[in-house]
Amino acid sequence: MRMPLKFIEGRTSRFISFKPSRKDLVEKYGQAYAADADKMAYDGPFIIKEWKHEQEIVLEKNPNYWNKDKIKLDKVRILIINDANTAYQMFENGELDFVDVPTPLVEQMQKEGKGLTYMDSFEYFIRFNMKKEGKPYLANENFRKAIGFAIDRESYINMAFKGISKPATRYIPPTISGLEKKFAEEFPYEFYPKNADVAKAKEFLGKAMKELGISDPSKISIELMVDDSSGTKDGVEAIQDMLVRNLGIKVDIKIVTFKERLQRMRSGDYEVMITRWGPDYDDPMTYLDYWTISEGMINSGWTDEKYNELCNAAKNTSDFAKRNEIMFEAEKYLLEKGAVVPLYFRERLWVKKDYVQGLVRTFASGSDPDFIYASVEGK
Repeated sequence: MRMPLKFIEGRTSRFISFKPSRKDLVEKYGQAYAADADKMAYDGPFIIKEWKHEQEIVLEKNPNYWNKDKIKLDKVRILIINDANTAYQMFENGELDFVDVPTPLVEQMQKEGKGLTYMDSFEYFIRFNMKKEGKPYLANENFRKAIGFAIDRESYINMAFKGISKPATRYIPPTISGLEKKFAEEFPYEFYPKNADVAKAKEFLGKAMKELGISDPSKISIELMVDDSSGTKDGVEAIQDMLVRNLGIKVDIKIVTFKERLQRMRSGDYEVMITRWGPDYDDPMTYLDYWTISEGMINSGWTDEKYNELCNAAKNTSDFAKRNEIMFEAEKYLLEKGAVVPLYFRERLWVKKDYVQGLVRTFASGSDPDFIYASVEGK
């Protein structure tokens, strides 16, 4: 290290790039390292005993773990179930011990006072392909901000997720740590309102149309791409309706698989996309650094020298208070430039059997779910 890092413990314990790997196994298996249960070494509380890809993972207590006597579970069977409704039915049938609640059941569960909530620090947002040929308005920051102000985040969350999740009125999630408290507490900020500001949206659209020489908003058309996971496709028609109604532009929806969305994002084969980002470590930089890369996974075409300078300045100071101030400036600048339109911070409702104790659901633990404190009592 060149200087002290405030988040060094979180980064080394959570960020996968810092997790130890045995050199001899990496050299032996090459690209296949960690691709199967028998192609990796284990130093945590559990080992992978069995891994049926796309079906299930079986964990067993690691007899060599330094604190093995404190681990209460001997085995954990993780079933890979893509359909949330199927998973919940299996929970009801006693086949699963805990599960996330499917969106259609959220309202009922809340009325009955059932379920536990937690925020996993995933942020869903709209990104734009600013290099897309024939779509010059995607490279216009006023147009992108018009999109942001035209969306009623609160209504969208209520329609899509029955009120579970929080409107993203800024970029850095409320769960991320600052110097002494949460970053959002130390630097209160709201760029976009919870509800649509149609007047401001039309003001930005008018500026964009003037700059682009467009006289009729109906001449503007975008394709909004989402994948088939519930976090992106649910409620996308509501966003489509808000943009059409509040701005008068044309919006088509394209639904693809999660795998295809990632491929298209990397190759730049999209116009506008709802996507997400989760933290690699508990620090604002894990979100801010995302926009310092103009190619590869990001591939939006947005790059800004001042923004890069702000992020570099934050990375190269050992004054933690000053560092947080610089990161706040970077967050504000990112939104003012319309590089990203935040939608919501994901919250989850989940249920468990009464005999399940000590199970931790939070991103901060470095694992979700975290079984290290879990036990089965009175089953």
